[in-house]
Amino acid sequence: MRSTTKQAATAFALIFVLVFLPSLATATATARLFRAIDARRSQHLDLKGSLVGPESVTFDGKGQGPYSRVSDGHIMKWNREAKG
Repeated sequence: MRSTTKQAATAFALIFVLVFLPSLATATATARLFRAIDARRSQHLDLKGSLVGPESVTFDGKGQGPYSRVSDGHIMKWNREAKG
């Protein structure tokens, strides 16, 4: 009886490690890829009316952008030199 209990505990521990070890490795790798954004350095554009955004942000094939799509479908390109 003791042997069966020991085998069951060993099997449970093995299954636990096999299930949770890959998710731990994935979480660690993801944390290295994505860093938090320092929101204190962000700039905000006042969107008139009922617009909200960004719904998505992307760069083009030349590395220009970022481009941002807002709720009414318009796509805006960030321009460092322009104000507003």
